[in-house]
Amino acid sequence: MLIAGIDEAGRGCLIGPMVLCAVAIEQEREGELWQIGVRDSKRLTPSKRERLGEQIAQIAHSVQMALVFPQEIDQENLNVLSKKKSAELISRLDPDWVYLDVPARGTGIQKYCQAIRWLVGREDLKIFGENRADQNYAVVAAASIVAKVVRDAEIKKLHKLYGDFGSGYPSDPKTKSFARNCLAAHEGLPPIIRTKWSTVARIRKSRKQLPLFGGFGKEEE
Repeated sequence: MLIAGIDEAGRGCLIGPMVLCAVAIEQEREGELWQIGVRDSKRLTPSKRERLGEQIAQIAHSVQMALVFPQEIDQENLNVLSKKKSAELISRLDPDWVYLDVPARGTGIQKYCQAIRWLVGREDLKIFGENRADQNYAVVAAASIVAKVVRDAEIKKLHKLYGDFGSGYPSDPKTKSFARNCLAAHEGLPPIIRTKWSTVARIRKSRKQLPLFGGFGKEEE
């Protein structure tokens, strides 16, 4: 039986893409992922993630990626985008069973999974969703690792083009300073920044610059 795990990196970032990854593997080989050291990507160093990413590619039946850039995120609700991209990845892999790291809790998890099943168009598809599923399922943890490796590589490319803006997350002082300096220069925000993110709204408000418009601070439903 072919199982797949889906997770993302960069969901809450201000700069750079959100990366969704799906790892498909024969169920009887999933234990090999634990054996090589697969775990929640946040608990691993960048070099360890890169090494594991190569090993995951060798063990997996298939690895698929979807990159979602700020311009697209600015145009549509983040949860809607995540569901659409997850459905696209599932359609590419055609697994029997899918494990998802779901950005919801309670009844929201079931609704999230049902929406993806409907988008895929397979009533027979078994989808199991869980918040922080990467902590409990090796195939989801593997997807988390590969997604983080790919996003880190994308951020390095952007550093070469735009300078060191840090990690791209709003909790990073370098990232906030970069966005603040862009606004202060009156040159507008570069396309690598999510312009409708609440962090940008707060910076604009603190500087008493451009008026806010509908959509700020509405990252998720």
